[in-house]
Amino acid sequence: MYPFRTELTRAFHAHWQSLRAGDGLPALKDFLSRPQPHLQPHIVIKDILPTKYIRVRLHGTRLVELAGEDLTGQDLLAYSDTPEMAEDLWCFQRSIVDHRVGLSVLKNTVTSSERDVTFEEVTLPVEGFPGGPPCVIGCVVLMEAISTNDTVSHLLAYSDAHWIDLGFGVPAYHPLRTMQVDPLCAAEA
Repeated sequence: MYPFRTELTRAFHAHWQSLRAGDGLPALKDFLSRPQPHLQPHIVIKDILPTKYIRVRLHGTRLVELAGEDLTGQDLLAYSDTPEMAEDLWCFQRSIVDHRVGLSVLKNTVTSSERDVTFEEVTLPVEGFPGGPPCVIGCVVLMEAISTNDTVSHLLAYSDAHWIDLGFGVPAYHPLRTMQVDPLCAAEA
């Protein structure tokens, strides 16, 4: 089992596994119809569009509080601090849907009060709606407490990233420039 850093990401992965039909991926419709109230505030659902666009389909309420805005409908690539970080974000989201693999990554950020904080994000693929774009679901958890009026101002870096084998193997490469994904660190799900 992959060593998740927070209880919420561990519960998210277990919920994802419970929705699987055999060896396939869970369906987005099943995830939406069987919400877990303790997870929902931390959930982000992203459509991975072929035009190099990552549209936020759903941005959980805790994530809205932390960002200071609701990113639903927005392109996540537009929120990257550098072109390199945008390229990494695009590459690892595409890898998740193309290889049917999960990814755990730490997001190192700075808040509006200039405090360094870290999030754990676990992102997993799901079967989207028929005829719709590929889709991923993430659980994003702040790993330390911050004051209620402190929002995330920008992303500094990705770190400590690991593929999560969902039964289909993991990519044998790490296409990311601002972080390293070590395929040998991938864990059996």
